[in-house]
Amino acid sequence: MAQTQTQNKKQTQTPTSPSTPTSHVSIQSRALNEHQITLLVRKLECHLPCSIPLLRRIQSHLQRECASTTARIFVAAVRGDHNASASTRSDPEPPEHEHEHEHEHERVHQWDLDLGAWLNLEPQSQSPDTDTPDPWIAAHIDLVNAGQTQVWVFGSWEAASSTSGNEAASSSSTDTDTDPHPHPHALLHKGLLNALFTYISRHLIPLLPTNPPEEWLSLAATGKYLSRPYSRDKVLFGAVSDKLWHLFPEGARTRTDAGYWKYLFRRDTSSSPTSSTAPLPPGYRFGAMQDAHLQLVLDRTPIPRTLGTLRQLVSIGVFHEEGTVPVGWGFLGKDASLSSLHTEVEHRGRGLAVSLGAELWRRQQEQLQSGQGGKADRAERGGGAVDEVAQEANKTSTSTPPPWWGHADVSQHNGASRRVMEKLGGRPAWMVMWTEMDMRVLLALEE
Repeated sequence: MAQTQTQNKKQTQTPTSPSTPTSHVSIQSRALNEHQITLLVRKLECHLPCSIPLLRRIQSHLQRECASTTARIFVAAVRGDHNASASTRSDPEPPEHEHEHEHEHERVHQWDLDLGAWLNLEPQSQSPDTDTPDPWIAAHIDLVNAGQTQVWVFGSWEAASSTSGNEAASSSSTDTDTDPHPHPHALLHKGLLNALFTYISRHLIPLLPTNPPEEWLSLAATGKYLSRPYSRDKVLFGAVSDKLWHLFPEGARTRTDAGYWKYLFRRDTSSSPTSSTAPLPPGYRFGAMQDAHLQLVLDRTPIPRTLGTLRQLVSIGVFHEEGTVPVGWGFLGKDASLSSLHTEVEHRGRGLAVSLGAELWRRQQEQLQSGQGGKADRAERGGGAVDEVAQEANKTSTSTPPPWWGHADVSQHNGASRRVMEKLGGRPAWMVMWTEMDMRVLLALEE
């Protein structure tokens, strides 16, 4: 399952900037093992709802997937005086003197010892204008699906500076390259992202083939939007929030899809998931999406996805009377976001999309509450048993059940989809974008 998480535990050190010789700042990072992933899940739960894309992606990884050779859960954190500036460098150059080497080894070893305690730290109460004492990032990385989302990332300062929907619209919908309100620790935030970029470039990209994989060629053949030519150095970051996207250098971007609202859905977990369902109108029924239906789904969406990806996702179809071809469908993405809600033209205006969305939310809430992580859905397709780590990761560390959160990404120009989200009880919270970065160019820009 997640055996690859124990591989490649390289440390990334970020030395103090020359302009601050008296401060002691380092950025230390690693790919987590299974036990550490469980602790990270609980840490991310403390940052809901801002952490929901990454949290749900990790839970999906634990519950539903076989890990690929490039699948990693990654963290990077500032260690030391967080008021200092920092520059980023991976695997620091050998020290000139032996005592410097020993000091460096001691710092890395101390991070190993402190990692469990750090993962168990709960966020302190903070005002919107303050950061956590030591900012950090976490990411889910899996580079095998070229042309599709490969990285989800969350920065701890996102939770401290979340904006309302109106503020996000006025400050972020048209400008993804500058931050209108620079954070006092912006240099540290940049250093954390650079640690992630460096890790991906040095340790994961070399594991990929240099020629286009079959799935990328399949996407190219269908005319889906891809940046060409293929390069394994191009990495697609998904659902990047408006608090992070200005840290992605414009000069290294090969593709940018901006202008999506992050819709949030909140429910009290003390109530039954069935209490918020929306029944189908007479003559319609829910049914499983079979392999024979998935090509129709691909034909109806511009989103770059393959049949292989769709087979991995939780899905539900709507069928009319005794028909065997779905007239509507919906999916939960790899980050459990409500995705690809669709109703065929002749069946629109009957509330099918709302019913689909409510049914998908019901199923997802039941899975999270039971810790089964899609076991029944996988059984329909021949899936195996659920990993014990996934069940442990879905347990809350508090005695009072936290609210259930769901999310969706909707284009700000898609009025019909936005109305469906609002009928389901969603509210726009912040803006997100997808951006593909050429890692070779990015690292060259940072040198």
